Amino acid sequence: MLENPDNIFIDAVLARLKEAFGCSNNEQLSKVLGISSRYLYQLKKEGQLPLGYIIEACLQKNISINWIFYGDINQVTADDAVPNGFLKIPYYPDIKASAGGGCVNGECAEQNIKYITVDATAIPKSANTKRLFAVKAVGDSMSENIKDGALLVCDGSDKSFEN
Repeated sequence: MLENPDNIFIDAVLARLKEAFGCSNNEQLSKVLGISSRYLYQLKKEGQLPLGYIIEACLQKNISINWIFYGDINQVTADDAVPNGFLKIPYYPDIKASAGGGCVNGECAEQNIKYITVDATAIPKSANTKRLFAVKAVGDSMSENIKDGALLVCDGSDKSFEN
């Protein structure tokens, strides 16, 4: 019998969450997330994750959400199809978002464009999905909020800045 790919994904996410938060089981993890173990079990059984709780816990502990969900950057080609519920966005691996010593103007003239997939539910509904792109943060001066090497998904149409 083949396993459900959704369950494989959910199991991998839960395993990375346990590793990140030092939990040995789902009961400990549910306490970290601020939900009941019964609720976590029910969601897992239904092939779902408590996305909001996961994001909030990761933000509080400065844990890469990208790593929690994907284990690494999930690169695809420009022509690859993506699963339902995911978006394919350009990723510029040679452009660094300065978080304390990143790219100097003019240093990134040659743009190497790759593509990654992101879970559409992790993107705010107000985002212009046609203008999304990703870059890596370089430096540690913003380590309270953005870790060195973090993948940043940006909305190129959003000209406002927020904390």
